[in-house]
Amino acid sequence: MQIRLIDGRIATTPGMLEFVHTRLAAAVGRFASRLREVRVRIVDVNGPKGGLDKRCVILATVNGRGKGGGSVVIARECAAGFYAAIAGASHTLKRLVTRYMESHSRSRTFPRSRRGPRERR
Repeated sequence: MQIRLIDGRIATTPGMLEFVHTRLAAAVGRFASRLREVRVRIVDVNGPKGGLDKRCVILATVNGRGKGGGSVVIARECAAGFYAAIAGASHTLKRLVTRYMESHSRSRTFPRSRRGPRERR
């Protein structure tokens, strides 16, 4: 899993970069072999005006060519601070990637039947 941080006009610190890597490892680390790339974009929407204007968007690209391969899972969060936005988006990403991986790992070959086998008369 390759992690790319896109910060635009924001001066990211080494601490912020470490925070991003730590949060993503905790959130989707168990799916690291099945994710090709994770892009994190951090934006200050309003500049110095304040408010809920720090936005974090995380895009996770799934490996593979088969069913569901190459798909992108997107998580977004707005908060008052960068660390809160990153934490919220990574939490959302964990939930979305887990749901995606579980839904694409189930076998769809044999549909489940609620009834047992038919009885002959």
